[in-house]
Amino acid sequence: EILNNSLEEKVDKEIEKNKKQQLLMMQQSRHAQMGEMISMIAHQWRHPLNNLSLVINNLIFKYRFGEFDKSLIERLEEEGNRQIQQMSETINDFRNFFRPEKTKVKFSLSEATKKGYAIVESLLENSNIKTSLDLDQAIFAEGYPNEVGQAVVNLLTNAKDALLEQQKGEKRVEISVFKEKEYGFIQITDSGKGIHPEILDKIFEPYFSTKEEKSGTGLGLYMTKMIIENSMGGELMVSNHDRGGARFIIKLKCVEPVAL
Repeated sequence: EILNNSLEEKVDKEIEKNKKQQLLMMQQSRHAQMGEMISMIAHQWRHPLNNLSLVINNLIFKYRFGEFDKSLIERLEEEGNRQIQQMSETINDFRNFFRPEKTKVKFSLSEATKKGYAIVESLLENSNIKTSLDLDQAIFAEGYPNEVGQAVVNLLTNAKDALLEQQKGEKRVEISVFKEKEYGFIQITDSGKGIHPEILDKIFEPYFSTKEEKSGTGLGLYMTKMIIENSMGGELMVSNHDRGGARFIIKLKCVEPVAL
Protein backbone atom coordinates (compact mmCIF):
# COMPACT_ATOMS: atom_id res chain seq x y z
CA GLU A 1 0.00 0.00 0.00
CA ILE A 2 2.84 2.39 0.84
CA LEU A 3 4.51 1.51 -2.48
CA ASN A 4 1.27 2.16 -4.40
CA ASN A 5 0.71 5.49 -2.66
CA SER A 6 4.28 6.53 -3.40
CA LEU A 7 3.89 5.54 -7.05
CA GLU A 8 0.59 7.44 -7.38
CA GLU A 9 2.21 10.50 -5.82
CA LYS A 10 5.09 10.33 -8.30
CA VAL A 11 2.67 9.96 -11.21
CA ASP A 12 0.61 12.94 -10.01
CA LYS A 13 3.77 15.04 -9.72
CA GLU A 14 4.87 14.09 -13.23
CA ILE A 15 1.42 14.91 -14.65
CA GLU A 16 1.48 18.30 -12.91
CA LYS A 17 5.03 18.91 -14.17
CA ASN A 18 4.00 18.06 -17.75
CA LYS A 19 0.97 20.38 -17.51
CA LYS A 20 3.18 23.26 -16.37
CA GLN A 21 5.68 22.53 -19.15
CA GLN A 22 2.88 22.44 -21.73
CA LEU A 23 1.50 25.75 -20.44
CA LEU A 24 4.97 27.32 -20.59
CA MET A 25 5.45 26.18 -24.19
CA MET A 26 2.04 27.55 -25.16
CA GLN A 27 2.90 30.92 -23.59
CA GLN A 28 6.26 31.04 -25.37
CA SER A 29 4.60 30.13 -28.65
CA ARG A 30 1.99 32.87 -28.21
CA HIS A 31 4.70 35.46 -27.51
CA ALA A 32 6.52 34.39 -30.68
CA GLN A 33 3.25 34.55 -32.65
CA MET A 34 2.58 38.05 -31.33
CA GLY A 35 5.94 39.21 -32.65
CA GLU A 36 5.25 37.60 -36.03
CA MET A 37 1.76 39.10 -36.09
CA ILE A 38 3.13 42.62 -35.50
CA SER A 39 5.57 42.05 -38.37
CA MET A 40 2.73 40.89 -40.63
CA ILE A 41 0.58 43.91 -39.75
CA ALA A 42 3.54 46.18 -40.50
CA HIS A 43 3.83 44.63 -43.96
CA GLN A 44 0.08 44.91 -44.53
CA TRP A 45 0.10 48.60 -43.48
CA ARG A 46 3.13 49.64 -45.53
CA HIS A 47 1.19 50.20 -48.77
CA PRO A 48 -1.75 52.21 -47.32
CA LEU A 49 0.68 54.28 -45.21
CA ASN A 50 2.64 55.15 -48.36
CA ASN A 51 -0.62 56.14 -50.05
CA LEU A 52 -1.61 58.34 -47.09
CA SER A 53 1.79 60.02 -47.31
CA LEU A 54 1.13 60.74 -51.01
CA VAL A 55 -2.30 62.21 -50.16
CA ILE A 56 -0.75 64.58 -47.59
CA ASN A 57 2.09 65.58 -49.93
CA ASN A 58 -0.43 66.19 -52.72
CA LEU A 59 -2.43 68.47 -50.42
CA ILE A 60 0.68 70.50 -49.52
CA PHE A 61 1.83 70.69 -53.17
CA LYS A 62 -1.55 71.87 -54.48
CA TYR A 63 -1.87 74.44 -51.69
CA ARG A 64 1.55 75.94 -52.43
CA PHE A 65 0.74 76.33 -56.11
CA GLY A 66 -2.73 77.74 -55.53
CA GLU A 67 -4.58 74.72 -56.94
CA PHE A 68 -6.59 74.18 -53.79
CA ASP A 69 -10.32 73.75 -54.49
CA LYS A 70 -13.35 71.87 -53.20
CA SER A 71 -13.19 69.01 -55.71
CA LEU A 72 -9.54 68.35 -54.84
CA ILE A 73 -10.31 68.31 -51.11
CA GLU A 74 -13.21 65.88 -51.64
CA ARG A 75 -11.11 63.57 -53.83
CA LEU A 76 -8.18 63.47 -51.42
CA GLU A 77 -10.51 63.07 -48.45
CA GLU A 78 -12.12 60.06 -50.11
CA GLU A 79 -8.74 58.51 -50.90
CA GLY A 80 -7.44 59.14 -47.37
CA ASN A 81 -10.54 57.60 -45.77
CA ARG A 82 -10.26 54.58 -48.07
CA GLN A 83 -6.67 53.93 -46.98
CA ILE A 84 -7.58 54.36 -43.29
CA GLN A 85 -10.50 51.94 -43.74
CA GLN A 86 -8.17 49.38 -45.29
CA MET A 87 -5.83 49.63 -42.29
CA SER A 88 -8.77 49.28 -39.90
CA GLU A 89 -9.99 46.18 -41.74
CA THR A 90 -6.51 44.69 -41.47
CA ILE A 91 -6.65 45.01 -37.67
CA ASN A 92 -10.13 43.44 -37.59
CA ASP A 93 -8.99 40.58 -39.82
CA PHE A 94 -6.05 39.81 -37.54
CA ARG A 95 -8.13 40.12 -34.38
CA ASN A 96 -10.85 37.78 -35.67
CA PHE A 97 -8.34 35.36 -37.13
CA PHE A 98 -6.40 34.86 -33.88
CA ARG A 99 -9.49 34.81 -31.65
CA PRO A 100 -9.91 31.39 -29.94
CA GLU A 101 -12.89 29.32 -31.05
CA LYS A 102 -14.99 27.29 -28.61
CA THR A 103 -17.52 25.61 -30.88
CA LYS A 104 -16.80 23.11 -33.62
CA VAL A 105 -18.30 23.99 -37.00
CA LYS A 106 -18.30 22.61 -40.51
CA PHE A 107 -15.96 24.64 -42.68
CA SER A 108 -14.29 24.69 -46.07
CA LEU A 109 -10.64 23.64 -46.06
CA SER A 110 -10.00 26.01 -48.96
CA GLU A 111 -11.54 29.00 -47.15
CA ALA A 112 -9.51 28.30 -43.99
CA THR A 113 -6.38 27.94 -46.13
CA LYS A 114 -7.08 31.19 -48.02
CA LYS A 115 -7.57 33.13 -44.77
CA GLY A 116 -4.28 31.82 -43.45
CA TYR A 117 -2.55 32.67 -46.72
CA ALA A 118 -4.02 36.20 -46.71
CA ILE A 119 -2.40 36.86 -43.32
CA VAL A 120 1.12 36.17 -44.62
CA GLU A 121 0.67 37.13 -48.29
CA SER A 122 2.41 40.51 -47.94
CA LEU A 123 5.21 38.90 -45.93
CA LEU A 124 5.84 36.42 -48.75
CA GLU A 125 5.67 39.10 -51.43
CA ASN A 126 8.15 41.32 -49.60
CA SER A 127 10.49 38.33 -49.31
CA ASN A 128 10.34 37.88 -53.12
CA ILE A 129 8.68 34.48 -52.74
CA LYS A 130 6.33 33.47 -55.53
CA THR A 131 3.21 31.54 -54.59
CA SER A 132 0.66 29.41 -56.40
CA LEU A 133 -2.69 28.17 -55.09
CA ASP A 134 -4.68 25.16 -56.29
CA LEU A 135 -7.65 24.85 -53.94
CA ASP A 136 -10.58 22.45 -54.30
CA GLN A 137 -13.58 24.37 -52.96
CA ALA A 138 -15.77 21.31 -52.33
CA ILE A 139 -13.91 19.84 -49.35
CA PHE A 140 -15.26 20.30 -45.82
CA ALA A 141 -14.10 19.28 -42.35
CA GLU A 142 -15.47 19.79 -38.85
CA GLY A 143 -13.61 21.61 -36.12
CA TYR A 144 -12.01 25.01 -35.67
CA PRO A 145 -11.30 26.83 -38.96
CA ASN A 146 -9.23 29.59 -37.33
CA GLU A 147 -6.92 27.01 -35.79
CA VAL A 148 -6.45 25.34 -39.18
CA GLY A 149 -5.75 28.80 -40.62
CA GLN A 150 -3.17 29.40 -37.88
CA ALA A 151 -1.52 26.07 -38.75
CA VAL A 152 -1.31 27.24 -42.39
CA VAL A 153 0.22 30.55 -41.22
CA ASN A 154 2.83 28.66 -39.18
CA LEU A 155 3.74 26.36 -42.08
CA LEU A 156 3.96 29.24 -44.57
CA THR A 157 6.10 31.26 -42.16
CA ASN A 158 8.34 28.24 -41.71
CA ALA A 159 8.62 27.87 -45.51
CA LYS A 160 9.45 31.56 -45.83
CA ASP A 161 12.25 31.30 -43.27
CA ALA A 162 13.67 28.22 -45.00
CA LEU A 163 13.62 29.91 -48.41
CA LEU A 164 15.32 33.05 -47.11
CA GLU A 165 18.27 30.92 -45.96
CA GLN A 166 19.03 29.80 -49.52
CA GLN A 167 21.17 32.11 -51.63
CA LYS A 168 20.37 30.91 -55.16
CA GLY A 169 17.41 29.72 -57.20
CA GLU A 170 13.78 30.74 -57.43
CA LYS A 171 11.94 31.02 -54.15
CA ARG A 172 8.51 29.47 -54.50
CA VAL A 173 5.71 28.04 -52.35
CA GLU A 174 2.88 25.90 -53.74
CA ILE A 175 -0.34 25.59 -51.74
CA SER A 176 -2.98 23.02 -52.63
CA VAL A 177 -6.15 21.55 -51.15
CA PHE A 178 -7.35 18.18 -52.45
CA LYS A 179 -9.27 15.06 -51.44
CA GLU A 180 -8.44 11.36 -51.42
CA LYS A 181 -11.18 8.96 -50.37
CA GLU A 182 -12.67 10.26 -47.08
CA TYR A 183 -9.82 12.62 -46.24
CA GLY A 184 -9.06 16.20 -47.16
CA PHE A 185 -5.47 17.43 -47.47
CA ILE A 186 -3.79 20.83 -47.24
CA GLN A 187 -0.37 20.60 -48.87
CA ILE A 188 2.37 23.23 -48.64
CA THR A 189 5.47 22.66 -50.77
CA ASP A 190 8.52 24.91 -50.93
CA SER A 191 11.43 25.09 -53.37
CA GLY A 192 14.07 25.19 -50.64
CA LYS A 193 16.87 22.78 -49.92
CA GLY A 194 14.66 20.43 -47.92
CA ILE A 195 15.19 18.92 -44.48
CA HIS A 196 18.20 16.76 -43.72
CA PRO A 197 17.07 13.10 -43.40
CA GLU A 198 18.80 12.79 -40.01
CA ILE A 199 16.53 15.42 -38.44
CA LEU A 200 13.36 14.78 -40.43
CA ASP A 201 11.78 12.88 -37.53
CA LYS A 202 12.79 15.55 -34.97
CA ILE A 203 11.39 18.78 -36.39
CA PHE A 204 8.08 18.47 -34.54
CA GLU A 205 9.83 18.13 -31.18
CA PRO A 206 9.51 21.13 -28.81
CA TYR A 207 12.44 23.56 -28.81
CA PHE A 208 14.01 21.89 -31.86
CA SER A 209 14.93 24.50 -34.48
CA THR A 210 16.82 24.26 -37.79
CA LYS A 211 16.92 28.04 -38.28
CA GLU A 212 20.29 29.69 -38.58
CA GLU A 213 21.71 31.13 -35.35
CA LYS A 214 18.71 29.65 -33.53
CA SER A 215 16.56 32.63 -34.48
CA GLY A 216 13.47 30.46 -34.06
CA THR A 217 11.83 29.39 -30.80
CA GLY A 218 11.61 25.75 -31.85
CA LEU A 219 7.91 25.75 -30.98
CA GLY A 220 6.19 26.73 -34.24
CA LEU A 221 6.03 23.28 -35.81
CA TYR A 222 5.41 21.61 -32.45
CA MET A 223 2.39 23.83 -31.74
CA THR A 224 1.17 23.34 -35.32
CA LYS A 225 1.22 19.58 -34.79
CA MET A 226 -0.66 20.00 -31.50
CA ILE A 227 -3.32 22.11 -33.25
CA ILE A 228 -3.88 19.60 -36.05
CA GLU A 229 -3.62 16.38 -34.08
CA ASN A 230 -4.98 17.33 -30.64
CA SER A 231 -7.57 20.00 -31.50
CA MET A 232 -8.63 18.74 -34.94
CA GLY A 233 -8.03 14.99 -34.65
CA GLY A 234 -6.03 15.08 -37.87
CA GLU A 235 -2.46 14.35 -38.86
CA LEU A 236 0.49 16.56 -39.81
CA MET A 237 3.17 14.96 -42.01
CA VAL A 238 6.43 16.14 -43.53
CA SER A 239 8.71 14.84 -46.27
CA ASN A 240 11.21 16.02 -48.88
CA HIS A 241 9.78 16.01 -52.40
CA ASP A 242 11.63 14.93 -55.53
CA ARG A 243 12.53 18.52 -56.48
CA GLY A 244 14.49 18.99 -53.27
CA GLY A 245 12.30 21.15 -51.04
CA ALA A 246 10.12 20.31 -48.04
CA ARG A 247 6.47 19.32 -48.17
CA PHE A 248 4.08 19.56 -45.23
CA ILE A 249 0.66 17.89 -45.42
CA ILE A 250 -2.32 18.41 -43.12
CA LYS A 251 -4.73 15.46 -43.23
CA LEU A 252 -8.29 15.84 -41.91
CA LYS A 253 -11.41 13.67 -42.03
CA CYS A 254 -13.98 15.04 -44.48
CA VAL A 255 -17.64 15.75 -43.68
CA GLU A 256 -20.62 16.53 -45.87
CA PRO A 257 -20.68 20.11 -47.24
CA VAL A 258 -22.65 22.76 -45.40
CA ALA A 259 -26.20 23.01 -46.79
CA LEU A 260 -26.89 26.34 -48.49
